[in-house]
Amino acid sequence: GGGGRWTPSPSSWAQGLRGKSLAHTGMAFVSGDQIKAAIPASVVMFSGCKDDQTSADVQNPGGAGGACTNSMLEALEQSSDYSWVTLLMAMRQILARGGFSQIPMLSTSRQLDLNTPYRAVHEQPGGAFRAVMIGINYVGSANQLSGCHNDVKRMQQYLLGQGYAEDGMRLLLDDGSHESPSKSNIMAAMKWLGEGARAGDSLFFHYSGHGTSIPDDNGDEADGMDEALVPLDFNEVGFIRDDDVLKTLVLGLAEGVQLTCVMDCCHSGTIMDLPYIFKAQDEALDDVISGRRSGMDENGAFNLNEVMGLVALMGGPDDLMGFLACFVQILGCLATQICASSSTTN
Repeated sequence: GGGGRWTPSPSSWAQGLRGKSLAHTGMAFVSGDQIKAAIPASVVMFSGCKDDQTSADVQNPGGAGGACTNSMLEALEQSSDYSWVTLLMAMRQILARGGFSQIPMLSTSRQLDLNTPYRAVHEQPGGAFRAVMIGINYVGSANQLSGCHNDVKRMQQYLLGQGYAEDGMRLLLDDGSHESPSKSNIMAAMKWLGEGARAGDSLFFHYSGHGTSIPDDNGDEADGMDEALVPLDFNEVGFIRDDDVLKTLVLGLAEGVQLTCVMDCCHSGTIMDLPYIFKAQDEALDDVISGRRSGMDENGAFNLNEVMGLVALMGGPDDLMGFLACFVQILGCLATQICASSSTTN
């Protein structure tokens, strides 16, 4: 494998942020209706590793690629008949065969039966299909990766077989021929993805690049750290914090919209700060397969007050309580791990 997909946060980002008190409110006494009111849409997110793990490049016959993207697509090439838990198990096995210790993670906005069928589209598709895919190799920098462009190209081919079309896709790559994955372009693409989305629409977001963990800037994180994406121009304009991802990519979506996310980067486990999580560790997988459990765990770090505050800052929907949607975030990474990037030989 290659280098980890982790970027150390510059010390300048930490100045002035130390010593802040946390105003965190966990899952205790938070009702399902309150969560549904705050997060109307249905989102699925895979992440390749826990927040404290690193993501590596892997070697595959098609070229370099991220370990999370590679394990997911390799599993889906072998079979299309997966439940959520069996897909996570297949990803875990593929990662282990490659010598990676990463633990994939699933995050959702609602309780999810992990034995129900995996899908990358709306349960009752009848609307639009739209996708944003971002691959950043940081070409020529000290943090260069080798597989992120390949990740996007492979994911694009997978989505084309799932009902998505090229005219409904937006690709951001630092290859000189696609839209540049700058911070402003990534934020604009996130906004574009959800603009005008209605019930029945299928949306897909894929990020392959560096992730990092930086001091929390507003006291909403229990561990005092924000997870963040690393745009191409991060040295000039900074990172994309988890709050920005949640606000721009998720909170504006209406009830009945299905958003599927794959985050192939370090520190991606809680990049969307969703209320339910499932870490694909051995014991948890065994419990689901054996029937001892079937649902998600509550995310004790979920902060409803912060989410409602973000909604209020956005203006909020006219009738917030009217939007009751399943929001599933498939995270292949736990928030305490760092995702790996995988390389493949051409």
